[in-house]
Amino acid sequence: MHPKVAIALSKDERKDPVVTHMYFDTMYRALKEAGFNCDDKYNLKDINKSKDFLIVGSCKVAFEYWIKGYKNLIIWIQGVVPEESIMLGYHKYKYYAHSFLEEIMIKKAKFIFMVSEEMLRHYENKYGLRIENKTFIMPCYNENKVDKLAFQHIKKYKNNTFLYAGSLQGWQCFNETVKVYKSFETQLTNTKLFVYTKDQKEAKEIIDKNNIQNYSVDFVSLDELSEKIRNIKYGFVLRKDNIVNRVATPTKISNYISHGIIPIYSPCLKSFDNYNKKEKMAISFDLEKIDIDTKRAIKQINQEIDVPEVKEWCKYTFNTYYNQDKYITNAARKIESEINLK
Repeated sequence: MHPKVAIALSKDERKDPVVTHMYFDTMYRALKEAGFNCDDKYNLKDINKSKDFLIVGSCKVAFEYWIKGYKNLIIWIQGVVPEESIMLGYHKYKYYAHSFLEEIMIKKAKFIFMVSEEMLRHYENKYGLRIENKTFIMPCYNENKVDKLAFQHIKKYKNNTFLYAGSLQGWQCFNETVKVYKSFETQLTNTKLFVYTKDQKEAKEIIDKNNIQNYSVDFVSLDELSEKIRNIKYGFVLRKDNIVNRVATPTKISNYISHGIIPIYSPCLKSFDNYNKKEKMAISFDLEKIDIDTKRAIKQINQEIDVPEVKEWCKYTFNTYYNQDKYITNAARKIESEINLK
């Protein structure tokens, strides 16, 4: 009988299943297609520590189960945690502690899912490893199709509406985003900034400090968000250029595109930037070149939008860059070549 597979969720992953569900679902279905014994009812008590497999969402969680005796671990690495700890201001000992766990588990893992080619290069260079054969690359996404209703509003691409959705943590660059929007507002017509965040009071303070004239700040549940944002034209995903962001594939990009929203993103998001260099629909905006890129972005924004072309681009993106079925099949083939079930 082929080995069983169970998923071990961390507390954070249980709290925020929207972000992780689709990725874990893709991994689980790929393993099933590769011949593993997958059943949604399996949990840790059903798993043989030496024979069966466990899917986890970080090297830290992997280490916790590895020292408990679980030897067949499949790890989804969502971000570079040691470098994130430095960026968030933690003591450097956390960087070394996380790096210690990370190196051990990357070596011990039977198979690894990473979110970008940039991440794979980072780990191979950092630890002097060659792990390409046991690594599958798939960006983070929480949508897998285009919202048909997003293209029914006749004025959607006529007005210059902009969206920011998410928390106001420093790495999300909300302050910088508001400043960029301000430069748009002073040079464009029919502009409005829509902000959806739990941190409404702080968002309003930052917006008012920057003398934004036309804006809306709100918070709704994820179930309600689609209806609220589907008629917005552009969506901000701006980041500073550092290793944490260079390896990242923010889920909100998939959310924007699924609703026909054209991303305004930072080129340090290497995975999506490489994709967009071919398609050139999204607007690249470098926070280190604000004056130059403001002029370039405004020029692009002032061009008339071909709505059928945007719709086709959104559909094409979900047939290529965010194609869940393709990732399931390709991951299954790679798993078969790396893990012998006989």
